[in-house]
Amino acid sequence: MADLFSAVAPAVARPSSDGVTRWGEIALRGYQSDVADRARARAASAKNFAGRHGIIQGETGAGKTPVLGHFAGLTWKKGKRALLIVDRRRLVLQMASTLDRMTIPYGVVMDASTRNVYAPCIIASRDTLDSWLSRGMSPGEFDTILFDECHKVTGDVYQRIIKRYPNALRLGFTATPQRTDGKSLSPTFAWIESMVSASQLIAEGYLIRPEIYAPKELAEIRKSGLKTKGLAGDPVTHWRRHADGLPTVAFTSSSRNSRELRDRFIKAGITAECIGQSTSDDERERIFDRVRENKTKVLCSVRLLIEGVDIPELSCAILWSKFGSLVDYRQALGRIMRPAPWAGKTRAVGLDHAGAAGVHGLPGEDIAWELGGDTEKKQAERFKSGERDRTVFCGGCGLAYTVSASVRACPECGAKAPKPERKKPSGDGPVTAQQDAILDRMTPSERVVAQDAATMTQWQLAVNTAIRNGRKAASAAAMFKSKTGKAPWECPALKIGYIDWQSPAVDVLGAFAWRKKG
Repeated sequence: MADLFSAVAPAVARPSSDGVTRWGEIALRGYQSDVADRARARAASAKNFAGRHGIIQGETGAGKTPVLGHFAGLTWKKGKRALLIVDRRRLVLQMASTLDRMTIPYGVVMDASTRNVYAPCIIASRDTLDSWLSRGMSPGEFDTILFDECHKVTGDVYQRIIKRYPNALRLGFTATPQRTDGKSLSPTFAWIESMVSASQLIAEGYLIRPEIYAPKELAEIRKSGLKTKGLAGDPVTHWRRHADGLPTVAFTSSSRNSRELRDRFIKAGITAECIGQSTSDDERERIFDRVRENKTKVLCSVRLLIEGVDIPELSCAILWSKFGSLVDYRQALGRIMRPAPWAGKTRAVGLDHAGAAGVHGLPGEDIAWELGGDTEKKQAERFKSGERDRTVFCGGCGLAYTVSASVRACPECGAKAPKPERKKPSGDGPVTAQQDAILDRMTPSERVVAQDAATMTQWQLAVNTAIRNGRKAASAAAMFKSKTGKAPWECPALKIGYIDWQSPAVDVLGAFAWRKKG
């Protein structure tokens, strides 16, 4: 293992005369080769074995599978064995197709498809391998384990596999290196190396930036931390308004909701289908083919299509579920960001009926992922503190650009940069979304507005709670800090003036700009 991840050893798949690393038919993009080199150096520089295990993060569509294959090939060329673990049958087939094209010898451990189990590289279905190991069966020993969708690796099945191979080096691959509950992926992994930023992939044409339409008021309320009930807007109406005719995937919260949503589209004369756990593999492939050919306009599911489905023709995603998880949100919208020029795809549209954009931001925004499990919280703090510049869409020509101290107007047409509006979110308790609500275009500048509104709403809630309990202003400040991580006087959005924090909380009602006393 030491020579495989040596920082100085030359790559086995040597660059060709044009400087590109090639394996069979597949040539690694520049940023793919770069992240592979960085990962090898990171592992080689670790002070102990536990510090060598790491994650390669790459956006959906960045091309993680060829990089995974690259490490499998390096292992093989060093005379060692690699285990590639995936959690779905479709992903096993996709990985096998990639290794075929890369001319890397492999075997498969997956139910009736099992073959060549002592090959240098083994592609294993997670559940089949776990079943084998529980019965004392094994495809042999491995020097390197490569995990696809490694944000799931803290689960019991993965941990049993890791325990079986304690001396194997672990390398994970995912677009979202965080558990859906926000907890850390440490100590299973010790570091993260990111391939390339989402903004660069979009700029270079590898991804399409989606247009996001959401109920803005609901988005602001969700960011504030208030509980909401239901979803906003009619899905058929808004699909016709913003994405009419585009191949669409719809994500729902349950199988029942998936069937009901399918029936709503069919009743409106729009071809729609459902896919679920009971759908056979052969039927799934037939459904996917109908989606690719645009014979089926809307495909409804619960979670089956959030990860591991490569249908670039998909151009619209309907979020018909709350999407409280940043991981699920980014993964779901990643399904529509791949380009498909052969299908005439020119745009991607997200119909966010839950206002999730107010919580998680817009797809295509760059995120500094960390192992600590609080990536989402830190991302929000960057907006609140003003650490990030504001990105806007020009009202004149539609150009997206970043507003900064030196850039106050559109570089293309010279139109003045729009200022963020500051709105007070309505309501101070549970909110029920309305079917007749309008989904509006969400822009990066509105993300900042939602952050400010969220801060002000949290402060109002803290003050009102302190008043009800007969407490002092200091109690409101403590409750606010427990929710936001900052004291109220540290938040510019609140415009806090002088306050006697030992005075009754009711005296604070007039101490911030957007709330009148009484």
